[in-house]
Amino acid sequence: MPANITNTSIRNSNYRLLIWFTLLLLAGCSTIKNYPDQPFVYKTTLKVDTELPSSEKSDLVSSLENQLDDSLQVKWSRKRFRKILNRPAVFDTLYATQSVEYINDLLRASGFMYGNIKWDSSLVKVEDQQRVNVVFNVETGKRLRLDSVSYAFRDSTLLAIALNNSKESQLKKGDAFSNDKISRELDRLLNIYRNNGYLKINREDIYAEVDTVVSELIDPGLDPFEQIRLLEEVQKRRENPQIDIVFKQRGTENPEHLQQYRFREIRIFPDLSLMQDSSQAVPVSTGKNGISILSSKNLFKPPFLLRNNFLQPGALYKQEDVYKTNNVFGQLGAWQQVGIDLLPNDSLAVVDATINMFPAKKQNLTVDLEASRNATDIITTSNLFGLAINFGLHDRNVNRQAIQAN
Repeated sequence: MPANITNTSIRNSNYRLLIWFTLLLLAGCSTIKNYPDQPFVYKTTLKVDTELPSSEKSDLVSSLENQLDDSLQVKWSRKRFRKILNRPAVFDTLYATQSVEYINDLLRASGFMYGNIKWDSSLVKVEDQQRVNVVFNVETGKRLRLDSVSYAFRDSTLLAIALNNSKESQLKKGDAFSNDKISRELDRLLNIYRNNGYLKINREDIYAEVDTVVSELIDPGLDPFEQIRLLEEVQKRRENPQIDIVFKQRGTENPEHLQQYRFREIRIFPDLSLMQDSSQAVPVSTGKNGISILSSKNLFKPPFLLRNNFLQPGALYKQEDVYKTNNVFGQLGAWQQVGIDLLPNDSLAVVDATINMFPAKKQNLTVDLEASRNATDIITTSNLFGLAINFGLHDRNVNRQAIQAN
């Protein structure tokens, strides 16, 4: 009996090994379909040499792989246990050189100014297939670090606002440089200005300038001794690359972009119909503290509307107050659409705001029919059948204050 058990166990183990071996063979099988009669891209390898930590290196490698030309991104598909490469791209050195440019652009945007990129290819013939393996070797070099961050706006108010909010900046001395961080800092400054009255300021008005040590070397009139000094400076920066960033103000081609606006007239249209706009006359008008509520159906109480409005006549324009007012009314559920139109007057540095609201259907009635059947053999065999009708009424504007009730 023990011998039989042992033989059975051995047979089962052999079967398992055979199955696993077969699966491994199938997993290793690859098929190339519809390949050209020219050398085609079979495999692309990206080798990155960098001092970054492993987690950051992994993210960088993933980003660099996306920079490769589409023809070099070999896309295998899997069908059951087989890998399939369908219609591989014809290999062209032009795509490889373009990929080098794309990789270099990403490295520079990420702060690697002194990177080195090389590529090579090898041809392997398998029957009538001409497989090309492409290898990119990327040395990122050292990453630029922020040495200083400063603001140099000609407009004294712009400068004061930037300095007063500089602690909120994400750019700190010693941090790694990247174009993305600079872009986020510009957006942060623009948001601050738009919440301090600057209604029209945009990316055309402010920019970031980096130090120009390298660019000065191409000046043909540069003194030889100054050129030597700059070359030494460049060498030092290669060993410990740092960069200075100054946020500046462009010219004054658009003076209205650099003036602060205040709210003048606030008009609220709480019950417009979809076929009606705020330019059409309405019979009822209620005014309070310079805010006009114009209603044709009197569906909402004026105090309720004033309570949820954050735009005040005479107050400095704030973009966040516009968004807040729009979001609060939009989330109450009583309106199917809410929009705010801003009408600036550049000569007076004021802006009028019109809050247009289109009510949703006030009440909604629902009817549900339910049926159930239960069979039981307790005591006697019988069937139980039940039928129910449920009515539901949803009101979106109880007491004319957008209170929801079911």
